[in-house]
Amino acid sequence: MRFVYNLLTLLAIAAAISVLIAAPWPVLLGSALLLAAWLLWTRVGRQATSVTGIGLRTLRQRAGASLVIIIGIGGVVAVLVALLAMAEGYSDTLRRSGSEDSAVVLRGGSSAEGAGDPGRAGRGARRGRQADRLGGTGGRGESADPEIAGPG
Repeated sequence: MRFVYNLLTLLAIAAAISVLIAAPWPVLLGSALLLAAWLLWTRVGRQATSVTGIGLRTLRQRAGASLVIIIGIGGVVAVLVALLAMAEGYSDTLRRSGSEDSAVVLRGGSSAEGAGDPGRAGRGARRGRQADRLGGTGGRGESADPEIAGPG
């Protein structure tokens, strides 16, 4: 039952905020006056005013800790945004690069295209394909693995 009450309260607050955003200035002024009257003339309103006042009066004492928290959260958000941007850029690069007649050479144990080494492995696969076309290894003792080299 408490959950339903809290959900209805949340929906009422969301509806009130939506109405206030779209309302003309006389409605906003009337709402501000109603809020001021509530804060002054009800017990809960006076308590809310008192708690807000204490928070505002001690703001100078809490400025250092608050600033550390704000800078820390800002730093975490900045790092997260940077990592997500780099990941998206890397994915976009992999999506746009390559062609149908290109082969991807992966070194042993790698499971992704980005982990391939086109250095020695690529040269060895090319030599192996050339040797296979010539009908053997050409006396060099090397041959191409069909999974790595692809069709000749």
